[in-house]
Amino acid sequence: HPKPHIDSHLPVNKFQNTLDIVLQLCVNDFNEKNGATYFWKKSHLSGKKCQSQNVNFKLFKKKQLKLKKGSLIIFLGQTWHQLGKNYSGDKRLGVLFHLKRWWIKPSTNYSAFFSNQFSKFTNEQKMLLGFSSISPKPFSKRLKTKIELKSLPKRYNKII
Repeated sequence: HPKPHIDSHLPVNKFQNTLDIVLQLCVNDFNEKNGATYFWKKSHLSGKKCQSQNVNFKLFKKKQLKLKKGSLIIFLGQTWHQLGKNYSGDKRLGVLFHLKRWWIKPSTNYSAFFSNQFSKFTNEQKMLLGFSSISPKPFSKRLKTKIELKSLPKRYNKII
């Protein structure tokens, strides 16, 4: 299973400098048997990127969150966390939402997951799902990634 890590681009140690907040919606129950997520309390104050720096994990108390289906976990992106080992083989599904500072460009085109439904969405729904800020593939075209709503094409294959 994955090693402890942070989701933030930088390991900031002050709340006001936080780059992102993570929301995780539990689709199933999260428990110790199916690998509920571990968090290190107050690790968001460490200023350390635990996946690439030598850190003393024992300085922070480790806690496994056991949550019911439908629960929402909200944490700062610089908080150390790790998936637990799934001993039971039962599903542990979560939907992750990363709320980032406005100036951090998307690095993954999540809108590709909705290609079959694209034509059914209103312009406002397309905007909420990220179709108006798709990072273009060639590096030379990454300077302008914002698309005006009125300029969104009707067909999905025209925007990628």
